[in-house]
Amino acid sequence: MLKKKELKDLIDITLWKKIQDDFSQAIKGTVFTLDKDINKIAISREFPFFCQIIQSIPKGKEFCNACWKENFEKIYSEGNKILFYYCPAGLMNIMVPIKINNDIVGCVVCCSLIKNIRNMAACRNIAHNIKVEVEELSDALNEINTNSEAEIKMFGTLLYVLSLTLPDITYQKQITEKKLSQVTILHKITQMVNSSLELEKILKSIMQYMIQSGNFNDCSIIIFDKNNDMKRYRFRESKSYMDVERIVIDEMMVTKNIIAIPDVRNDGRFKSLKFLPKSLISLPLKVRDDFIGIMNLYSSAGNWTDEEKEFLYIVANQVAVAIENSRHLDRLKELAITDKLTGLYNRRYFMDVLKRDVTRSITFRSPLSVTMLDIDFFKHYNDAHGHQKGDKVLEELAILIKKSIRKVDIAGRYGGEEFIIISPQTNSQEAGEIIEKIRKTVEEYPFYGEEKQPKNKLTISAGIVTCMDKSLTHEEIIREADKTLYKAKEAGKNRIMSTVIIDKNISPIDVQEVDEFYRKR
Repeated sequence: MLKKKELKDLIDITLWKKIQDDFSQAIKGTVFTLDKDINKIAISREFPFFCQIIQSIPKGKEFCNACWKENFEKIYSEGNKILFYYCPAGLMNIMVPIKINNDIVGCVVCCSLIKNIRNMAACRNIAHNIKVEVEELSDALNEINTNSEAEIKMFGTLLYVLSLTLPDITYQKQITEKKLSQVTILHKITQMVNSSLELEKILKSIMQYMIQSGNFNDCSIIIFDKNNDMKRYRFRESKSYMDVERIVIDEMMVTKNIIAIPDVRNDGRFKSLKFLPKSLISLPLKVRDDFIGIMNLYSSAGNWTDEEKEFLYIVANQVAVAIENSRHLDRLKELAITDKLTGLYNRRYFMDVLKRDVTRSITFRSPLSVTMLDIDFFKHYNDAHGHQKGDKVLEELAILIKKSIRKVDIAGRYGGEEFIIISPQTNSQEAGEIIEKIRKTVEEYPFYGEEKQPKNKLTISAGIVTCMDKSLTHEEIIREADKTLYKAKEAGKNRIMSTVIIDKNISPIDVQEVDEFYRKR
């Protein structure tokens, strides 16, 4: 056991404060170190004004001290590596222990975080308890940035890595070169993860930095999508080790654990392969319990200690965070341009695409066909079966449309039961064939409750407009498509009407009259 000394006497405060400051700056949050008596011995970054108000009042300060003491006792008695908890004011805090010779002598706290949403109920409650105006506290609370669950978990992981450096600091009054290198690497990688939203750029930067700083010869990162298709990123453009990685992938798909091979050339699993590295360590990339990829690090000497493996595992976690952040951004982008119910493009995005395609049609002097279609007697269906069943019909119709159109066609939901399709470089006959395929598919599809529809079938009507005139705007094309759809409705429904616009100063021409029009010219 340690001799009874104050924590501030055991550690190099100046050096520790610098590392803590760097960490605090990286996450842009308040971080402080407490001893066993809950005395603050190093504080990095001011508390948010919200916390300053609370701590400026004696009762509020009591709440904070009691909260730190209670959670330190919990981490001390239960041996938690990372403790996430909410304070009485509704803010998220992260506490990790400081250990010397397996004795917990203090803790490091990352405080005043907001996970996902602000807890106004807790704000009102603490304001009432410490006799502060609710508006004053709520205004200060709104100034604190919110953090996602992934960010909170990342902060906890990084804080734990930070606390792992303390034993050497406390006993030797200095940090070992290796520990400092690890913290520096992790700090740098954290900056990379937070510096850009471009996944390829982040991964290439991480791979380059690991090779430069981690004594590795090469690095590759393999990412799996939902269908287990692979996307591979490699620092050096080479296919030499792809066969090695295929074997590693097959094994890791089963184990989901680190694979460390000190001497690949004497490993029986690879004896049939021609190009072999000296050493390889492969680390699983996981988000929660999902296995999303592999990070492969190649080395000339690969006798990794358990501590080194743990550090590399943490690096791999940061790579996984970068991948998940990128995927989350992609999902947000997709949600911004797609209709939530049908998964087709929404009206706003679709109009932007149409505007672009009109310009392209003018540039390449090619025809552009736009189709407006909707469900016949859809109000009748909703009245008979309810809006939930009606929404199900819209979902199924969207699927049928996506399966029927070509890759170059773009489908969107215009509103209600109306859908719209852009067919670039497509004349009226070609567009008619595409839309007829959709009409026939819908007519033959067994929709729920369609026997209660007029004519005992659920059907669609469509209006196609093919634009040959380069002076029309995208809004004018939409209006003409809508007019043509109306003609199809008026003609009896479950049919397609098609018109061609030769010149905006001449009325649109029914398709069946197009040949006659050209003969007269």
